[in-house]
Amino acid sequence: MEVSRGELEAGSACWRRSSKRAGRIECEARRQIKGGGLRVNDTAVTDEKMILKPSDLTPEGVIKLSMGKKRPVLLKPA
Repeated sequence: MEVSRGELEAGSACWRRSSKRAGRIECEARRQIKGGGLRVNDTAVTDEKMILKPSDLTPEGVIKLSMGKKRPVLLKPA
């Protein structure tokens, strides 16, 4: 999934981005965070207010979002 570089630099709420891709409602994404089920680049998210930023990009230039045991979503800056 592509995300604009401007949106990434401005900050994008992690839970909002993951809930949109997973087709779930926002409260479900927040529950996943509280339960340790949301991961960014294979690291569990513990802060509900975490903001995705350019420093979260991997050396490959993507951000990997995983919710539960679902297939991960790769965010690519456009």
